[in-house]
Amino acid sequence: MKYNCLIVSMIVLTFPVLIINSPAVAMVLHPDGEPPTSWSDKPSDNILGRWGSSGSCVAIAPNYVITTRHQGGGVGTTVVIGGNSYTVSQVWNHTAADIRVAKLAGADLTEYAGLYSTMDEIGKEIVLGGYGKGRGDDLTNGSGTVYGYSWAGDDNQTLRWGTNTIDSSVVKSNLGFTSDTLRADFDKLTLGTDYEAAPAEWDSGGGWFVKVDDQWQVVALNAYVEHEGETWFLDPREVLDPDMFWGIRVSTYSGWINSIIPEPATLLLLSIGGAFGLIRRRK
Repeated sequence: MKYNCLIVSMIVLTFPVLIINSPAVAMVLHPDGEPPTSWSDKPSDNILGRWGSSGSCVAIAPNYVITTRHQGGGVGTTVVIGGNSYTVSQVWNHTAADIRVAKLAGADLTEYAGLYSTMDEIGKEIVLGGYGKGRGDDLTNGSGTVYGYSWAGDDNQTLRWGTNTIDSSVVKSNLGFTSDTLRADFDKLTLGTDYEAAPAEWDSGGGWFVKVDDQWQVVALNAYVEHEGETWFLDPREVLDPDMFWGIRVSTYSGWINSIIPEPATLLLLSIGGAFGLIRRRK
């Protein structure tokens, strides 16, 4: 089975773009590949939050979250996590990368993720989630072949989860940020992971997670996708060419994050209970 992923359109030559402030539902998944309500091999819903009205974030300590910078917001932004609303009281922006740490006034979260700090992510299967747009109508070419999906949804109220596999790492320069990123793609239902997913608008700042010693750790933050408003699993010319998407690589910035929060995030591991600016790639 597969999860909703980012939808992509075909372009011969494309340029980097963000997943921010566009209309849409969170995570794009294939219609026959969404996880059942009984699916439990994922992080708790309570570690992912809504960042204002245009993004997502990940809890990493009782009163700290991490997210991307490109969706905007700052001190005074409302973060909703675990069903409760908090106000951002302090923000630390990385000097170069598209990542930030934020402190939540009055928060005392009991569930949060550890930081993945080992640079061995390539090939690992991940669980990813966010409060972004979701799958809309099918995209079809002239012969009637479905090659992707449009995005749907008009707010960042719905949390969705899916899976994927990390394919590579790359340094990305986009919107004035230069970040270490991890890359994955949105395969066809028969080729990808169960619940194959890709992020869409407003998923930016949501997390990619792996389980380490029965604990969930955040590996990357949703950041960029190939096409605005749609996600492809096939080139419209009926060539296998799935959309790529990128997440800010947490292992690169774990030392910087741990220098900000009062207790090392790597020691604050989430129990396993419970349960993006766009970048267009060269074709």
